[in-house]
Amino acid sequence: MSIVCFGELMIDMVAEERGSLETVQSFTRFAGGAAANVAAQIQRLGGKPVFMGKLGRDGFGKYLLRYLEQNGVDTHAVVFDDERRTTVAYVTLDEDGIPSYLFYRKGGACVNLRPEEMDQQAIVQADIFYFSTLTLTEEPLRSTALYAIKAARRTGALVALDLNYRASAWPSEKEARNEIDRVLEYVDILKVNREELTFITDGCADNEACVQFVQASKTLKMLVLTDGAAGSVIFLKDQLPLHIPACHDRPVVDTTGAGDSYMGAFLYALEQNGLELDRDSVCHAGMLAAKASAYTVSGKGAIAAMPDAQALEG
Repeated sequence: MSIVCFGELMIDMVAEERGSLETVQSFTRFAGGAAANVAAQIQRLGGKPVFMGKLGRDGFGKYLLRYLEQNGVDTHAVVFDDERRTTVAYVTLDEDGIPSYLFYRKGGACVNLRPEEMDQQAIVQADIFYFSTLTLTEEPLRSTALYAIKAARRTGALVALDLNYRASAWPSEKEARNEIDRVLEYVDILKVNREELTFITDGCADNEACVQFVQASKTLKMLVLTDGAAGSVIFLKDQLPLHIPACHDRPVVDTTGAGDSYMGAFLYALEQNGLELDRDSVCHAGMLAAKASAYTVSGKGAIAAMPDAQALEG
């Protein structure tokens, strides 16, 4: 059994002090990117994820590949670009540890992945295919993502999407909405936060909007709503919502990667339980995900702060 994590592996330059880009003075380098973060969390818990994406053949790209390999993630499906550069994101944190992002990725290596460069066998063998909407912002990566999603569905994999909406990565809000709507017809599991929920439901932010969204979809089996300190709610088609409480046993230092940690632990738990989507299995996955994300926000950086299985047993 395997989980393919398709998308970004990038440099996160995280501000050393709280504030905006206009005021902060120094940054520390971390490995990041939604797909890489999810893969790392799955591996930390004992899974065998495959990361699939493209890096520049530069110092940052070589560092990122080595870092992911050192963290036990299968990187055989990584492709290098000899001309384009590795993506960098500058991350600032407000007083509550909430991040804001400025991406340097347009025209870079990550968005230049083409279908013929992908490891087709890895997709065919996947039980779960994970991606985020950052793979839809620019061509040719957008078409490559759609190609891979359709291939995964044909072989029976569950397709999992973290909306992970970053307005600064898109040419416009209208284009973002159009591309997200287009891909949702291929998604089995969708994760959103409260702000992203309002984005895809034209301003509705309550739980009833989630129920209606799942019921209206022909393919969606589950919607996971993460809501910070309020915990998360999981909506299964034709069932009552499952409320998962947040864990508050650790101080919040940096929320970068919290959603990715949640998603990684959630998908890992589903895979370990044979991909069953009954209430008990989904509830167990949600509880593990809540513990993982709470642990992650107690440290700085994304992958560097993620827990292993032993840490979550304590």
